[in-house]
Amino acid sequence: MRTLSLGCGLLLLAACGTPGTPRDGGTGGGSGAGGGNQSFYMPLLGAPLESLGFAVAKQGSKIVLGGSGKLEGANRGGDLLLTRVDATAALDTTFGTGGYTLTDADGGTVALTVTYNSDTVNAVLIDGSSIIVAGSARGPFAPGEGEALMLGKYGADGIIDSTFGNTAGLQLNSPGSKITGQFSSLIKTTGGKYVAAGNVNGDFAVIRYNTNGTPDSTFSKDGTVIGNISGSGSYEEFGYGLVEQASGKIVVAGGQGFSMLRLNTDGTNDITFGPNGTGFTRGVDTPGAYLAQVAGGALMMAGLYTYLDGNDYKYELRVFKATADGIPDPTFGTVGLRKTPVPWAKGMGPIRGLVWSDDGSFIFYFTSADGAFLAKMKADGTIDMAFGDNQGRKKIDIVFPALGGGQDASTNHLLIDGSTAWVVDLNLQLYAAPEKYRNFLTVVKVAL
Repeated sequence: MRTLSLGCGLLLLAACGTPGTPRDGGTGGGSGAGGGNQSFYMPLLGAPLESLGFAVAKQGSKIVLGGSGKLEGANRGGDLLLTRVDATAALDTTFGTGGYTLTDADGGTVALTVTYNSDTVNAVLIDGSSIIVAGSARGPFAPGEGEALMLGKYGADGIIDSTFGNTAGLQLNSPGSKITGQFSSLIKTTGGKYVAAGNVNGDFAVIRYNTNGTPDSTFSKDGTVIGNISGSGSYEEFGYGLVEQASGKIVVAGGQGFSMLRLNTDGTNDITFGPNGTGFTRGVDTPGAYLAQVAGGALMMAGLYTYLDGNDYKYELRVFKATADGIPDPTFGTVGLRKTPVPWAKGMGPIRGLVWSDDGSFIFYFTSADGAFLAKMKADGTIDMAFGDNQGRKKIDIVFPALGGGQDASTNHLLIDGSTAWVVDLNLQLYAAPEKYRNFLTVVKVAL
């Protein structure tokens, strides 16, 4: 493994552009179509670097972004990417070297594209003066043979902490051979441990780590729990959501049907959770990716349901509410499930980010056929039509967002900081005439 920190000073200035401004017709820095948007399309090193954005976190007055980046012509897929912007959405050149840090977790031996089998940061956690990241890494695998679960540690300045984990700043775990695994969510417990959740070969995976990056042997003997949240092996499951309850128990969520499972502090399945001692709670067939613990300790999840009505696709926002012990709340919707039809004619693509408020309302980021938007669901289960334009949406300056498909491995594209939203994603941008395009990590600052 090696870490490469790069800045525009290492290349011709003409290839870099000006930090804080998009290249080739972007709309950053001004009001944009969304009214008050401030965008920063990141060519990073200009034409020679392709990048994807998956995670955003606040570090003091600055914003840390995580994803995957690939050097043009490099004999490997994407590397772990961290970068940072200041409160005005301008590149912070004091971070890493020139504003960026790339970490190659496989030694540069895998010749793949940035969008396939890449080293990827899906979650970022600010822990004091450290930056903890979780995601996936090709690690020891040959091309096409799998990805390892990845936890990493960087200093506040973006330089990797080489004393952390088993691979010079990264902890790579491969529970099984030829696995496909990646983390989606990351928390720090009140006891000071790190817990990351994601997917291994179609099942959810949870690992609890010590502060030095080693798996915690007091948790499920080897630190790792792999299983099925929904009680059925027929579903692809991700540990999209993690919550630590006051008891120290961990609720993991993200299977089909708003599935949730609770783990005891020793990593065993808590069979007192859910109805009838099943050990899990499952609603209806809706992918639920966004978990929160709201006022009173209640658990809530949200997701998008798509169905075919005749020849037309219809969309519903669905919200599930359960007690702290996983019992569906009979006073909420129908046996804990509330359905809200989407009012927008062109519907919705996947929800790519969602942030809850303590009262059960939330703001969410989604893409659709007519752009990328923020919207707000009120606590009473209705779309806030006063939010944004007269359709209850606020368009944001992501010109070519990711469209179609299902939920990606990250649920961390959105950060709400008071009256400001930060969205990180990607844009397909022209970098050289006539038809050379690259995906570039993009961060958008939006006044709410």
